[in-house]
Amino acid sequence: MLTMGVVVKVIFSILILVGALACGPISEVTDQSGEEYFVHEVQPIIQAKCISCHGDDPDNLEGGLDLRSAGGLARGGDEFAELVLPGRPEFSPFYQAVTREDPEFSMPPREREALTSEEIQTIYSWIVAGGPWPGPERQKEIAAKGAVKSSRVSFAHLGGQNDTWNKRTYREADLWAYAPLSKSRLPEGYEHIHPIDAFIQVKLDEAKITPAPLADTAHLLKRMSYDLLGLPPDQAMRDLLAEQGFAKLIDRLLESPHYGEQWARHWLDVVRYSDSDGFSNDFSRPNAWRYRDYVIRSFNRDKPYDEFVREQIAGDEMDSENPEYLIATGFLRMGPWEHTGMSVAAETRQFYLDDVTNIVGETFLATPLNCARCHDHKYDPIATRDYYQIQAAFATTQFAQREAPYLSEENLEMMDGERQRVYQWLERIEDEQEQLAHKEEEAARQWYKLRGLKYRGKKDRKRGKNAEEHPPRYIGLSFADLGYRKILQK
Repeated sequence: MLTMGVVVKVIFSILILVGALACGPISEVTDQSGEEYFVHEVQPIIQAKCISCHGDDPDNLEGGLDLRSAGGLARGGDEFAELVLPGRPEFSPFYQAVTREDPEFSMPPREREALTSEEIQTIYSWIVAGGPWPGPERQKEIAAKGAVKSSRVSFAHLGGQNDTWNKRTYREADLWAYAPLSKSRLPEGYEHIHPIDAFIQVKLDEAKITPAPLADTAHLLKRMSYDLLGLPPDQAMRDLLAEQGFAKLIDRLLESPHYGEQWARHWLDVVRYSDSDGFSNDFSRPNAWRYRDYVIRSFNRDKPYDEFVREQIAGDEMDSENPEYLIATGFLRMGPWEHTGMSVAAETRQFYLDDVTNIVGETFLATPLNCARCHDHKYDPIATRDYYQIQAAFATTQFAQREAPYLSEENLEMMDGERQRVYQWLERIEDEQEQLAHKEEEAARQWYKLRGLKYRGKKDRKRGKNAEEHPPRYIGLSFADLGYRKILQK
């Protein structure tokens, strides 16, 4: 079972490894027939990146281009009659568009949806092979045989909104996050170094990159201290290192309370921890600190990761009397929230449910889910049905002030003093509001007096009728007064 300490060590290793990874080999048309290459390699790209603008709505085709069939491609669009010149990709407008070399002729239009270098190479290889596009029956025949020689695979899921999406294939390398964990074999010839170093070194050797020299003791100590504690090393660390070595020092750093404080920051960034609601009102969340400290305690206790996940998503369902579990569910309340007199309650409620559903995906699956809220996901095997099944788990979740007794580990120092400071602050605010109201009323009295009219209190002034008989709204207040008045009201 993974513990928090092990997870952090693994993250260190992954960050180093990712920088050294190189792209895998690209499937060439020579591995299969041109028609098979189109069905298994090219058409999935067109479906994912092109068809939403050039086929999903036949009555509203962007640029007059229909990419649902070979005939549509052959007819071209409003600007080009011949989009693909067989055997000549560099002169084919279709290929030129996906390379995005011309900023005025780049497809897809949004840069974040641009084709990857491998996808561009796939389009290139397809055009070199003559740009074959078999008919519907031939495509079904090829699909039925399976993509034996293709790098693309199908994915089992609950089913999307149309058959085309259900039968979509994916590059196997793109589904690495959904594959079960497997034990990798160590690279041969690297048995003399640490296994993690072995995987990194083999990639460095393949790329002919010379690794950086080993850090000296002083630099390594500094890195360890800043990485694990977020603090510079002190003399006690230097003494322990000199007496007992790096292994003992690492254990001591992991035992430090500052370890949890340092690494909790990364988790709190992921879950969008905040002490206020955000948006224009930005109301305070005076008890949010208890969730923050829960995360710190979890790291410092080396809590198993599966427990850490369950407590945050469903702690109140696990044990509604356990204060620690109730505090953990603060995860579900970390997103921005605002409901005003101009809001529709049902809509605000839906915004909250959408936010929770997406953050569960981002935090625990490393996959944003919002795209599937309105349509089956373009790039990942996530159907809209999946999205709403996840959301259904939170359909009964409501905002509530839950009684959660303070824990012995929670820091209550200065709480009484802070509470008194807030009360004093509120009293000062009330005094300042009264001063502004008095200033306004004095100006109103003067206005009535100058006109020989009977003074009317603020509650007796009716708006809309006989406006000339009443002073202007907020009379006597400057722009600075009005701005400060709004702050005091909040």
